[in-house]
Amino acid sequence: MVYTLTTMSKEEAQQFGINEINRASLVRMDRAKVNYGKAGNTKWFQLIGVRLENCDVDPAYPNGDEVQVAEPWSPPELWRDLSVEVINLILNAIDGGIEGGSRYSAHKNAKARAGWKVVMRYTVGRKRKRKPKRLSGGGSRPAC
Repeated sequence: MVYTLTTMSKEEAQQFGINEINRASLVRMDRAKVNYGKAGNTKWFQLIGVRLENCDVDPAYPNGDEVQVAEPWSPPELWRDLSVEVINLILNAIDGGIEGGSRYSAHKNAKARAGWKVVMRYTVGRKRKRKPKRLSGGGSRPAC
């Protein structure tokens, strides 16, 4: 089996309320060959820098080394903090379709017909009760 790692897209970051700096550290793992069977759940990881405590090994590298580590990450639950009224507004807008009779799409390559844009129209700028779950670098940094 083959898996691919893909950096979070700008659209996904917007959908999850992730800023550009944090977006670059988030990667998605998917099955590359979907014809091998039922597609599994997408797994997300956050790449964090971990300093190795080797600053005293080589005088040419007084700060030591830092390696990237992939930690499991979960996207925020987008619907959790929405009221029933806002959810109904979103669903009614999606059900109504686009002017001219076209329907919204959930396909990842949808542009003007992307259904997630309807969700964003009703949710962008609203305050969240909780901040999205983000992982931070683990442990304390050595004094290199």
